[in-house]
Amino acid sequence: MDDVLGRVVALGVVGFDPTGAVLLVSAIAARAGRTKVFAFTAMVFVTSIVTGTALALLGKRVFGESRSITSGPVLAYFEVGTAFFIAVWLANNLMSSDAEPGRPRRNIAQSTPAMAVGGAAYALTTVLDPTFPATAVLVGPSGTMVAVASFAIRTLISQVALIALVVAFIFGTHERPVDAIRRWWQRHEILLTKLLNATLVLSVIVLLADAGKYFTTGEYIFKW
Repeated sequence: MDDVLGRVVALGVVGFDPTGAVLLVSAIAARAGRTKVFAFTAMVFVTSIVTGTALALLGKRVFGESRSITSGPVLAYFEVGTAFFIAVWLANNLMSSDAEPGRPRRNIAQSTPAMAVGGAAYALTTVLDPTFPATAVLVGPSGTMVAVASFAIRTLISQVALIALVVAFIFGTHERPVDAIRRWWQRHEILLTKLLNATLVLSVIVLLADAGKYFTTGEYIFKW
């Protein structure tokens, strides 16, 4: 058990991801309130833990061995579902940005459901990080409780930047960096929005291409 925990911690360190903190900074800069911030953060953690635990247990219980998560159909179907989820969220976001000039544009940072969905969408993209399926393969044979605890630990470590930002937000010490980022965002909003959308589109293409190759050849493009 200690050996598994040590490896989980190591995978969490290697999988450090500041993207969640960057996304949340943008939302705070757009005047997201506490409820929205907590909704985004909670969904990042819940989605990561539930998804990782499901991957760990499905490979063992449905297909007989944990290694099938990264070499069998479980990952392919998950990639298709994730791509669909991201595509729907992106399409909804693009439609709101193309609203008629006379209509006020919806601010996602002011919508608790949108922030929650955004947190879930971001968390689902982390399956592309090799340390995510590696953690699932590692803890799969150990059962549900170990899988839940392991992905909770991995998420805490890999999302330490997000946690630090939320703590700073709670204690009101985030204003100066957020204000600086707000000014920077306002100067480059169009470019950054296009880059974000392009990244999401690329994520959908990569996920579908990887799953498509498995369905046609039985092998994945990316070897975990």
